[in-house]
Amino acid sequence: MSLREISEAISMNRVTVARHLDVLMASGRVEMVPFGQAKVFYLSQRVPVASLINCLSDVILVVDDRMKIRQFNTAFLKLFGETAEDYYGLPVHDVFLSDDNGNHSFESLDMALRGKYMTEDIAINRGDEKICLKVDMYPCIFENGERSVSLVMTDVSFRKKSEEFLRINTEMIRKMSAEFSSDEILILGAETAKNVLNADAAAIFLNNDADTFSNHYCTGNGERFGSDFNEIWGRNEFNNQILNGNPVYYSYAGTEACGETRGAPGLSGPGSFLSYPLLRKGIVAGFIAVFSKKPDIPEIERNELELISCQISYALSKETFGKYCEKEL
Repeated sequence: MSLREISEAISMNRVTVARHLDVLMASGRVEMVPFGQAKVFYLSQRVPVASLINCLSDVILVVDDRMKIRQFNTAFLKLFGETAEDYYGLPVHDVFLSDDNGNHSFESLDMALRGKYMTEDIAINRGDEKICLKVDMYPCIFENGERSVSLVMTDVSFRKKSEEFLRINTEMIRKMSAEFSSDEILILGAETAKNVLNADAAAIFLNNDADTFSNHYCTGNGERFGSDFNEIWGRNEFNNQILNGNPVYYSYAGTEACGETRGAPGLSGPGSFLSYPLLRKGIVAGFIAVFSKKPDIPEIERNELELISCQISYALSKETFGKYCEKEL
């Protein structure tokens, strides 16, 4: 309806109607569309906020001025695996507990409740997995005038892991550029692989004269390399793959091998085994291998082990190969 039509319908002068319409537009209850010089007003078609935020993959929380949870979306429930009744009205600090050092999450929440946009990074543990979240805090006002804050949490675990990989690789390259012996380079590579991939164990195997491999250095759970995987590197198939410069990957669920390479009976699980060849001046000098308790090794971690193997190969190619002191498991 136009301003004139509304004025005539309710028997009120246009100036008063215009003022009321301004208030209704400011509150979002009325929308105005211009048609030439005329203005046509419509009732707003509102979509519930809960329906909108449930469509988002980011975790969203709304807390009141007492820092109690008043609203959340389904992504929040998926993250914590509980029902809505378990969290409504709880203090937000009871849900996001402090870390091992006693640092509380949402330390900037007080400032956000005072009307200032804030952001911070937090980390939570869900089972054996550590999840890193970037939290944006937007000050809001409830309809009754109470202050509130909307917390929008984005999963940045992949970015954080990539940054950590870059930092560790930079440190590894720096150390390898120093006057390190071949033995020290291999030990550094194995320990870096174990720590970066958060693996159960990592090992370096070197090529014997008969094109077979023997253990040179192992860090972590050596029993897995000494028993569970002993039959892997004793098989011609594995040796041929490595000697041809190819990576080898096994994934286990129970006692059944699955994944990219199959047919490895008798291996306990769940777990994963991944190896990359080490080259010295284009010749396979050995391989680096990791065992993980995870049933699958993510693509980013496979790429990381490949990068570590390339760094070791480059460092070894610059060294004069000395006599290795092989360590039997």
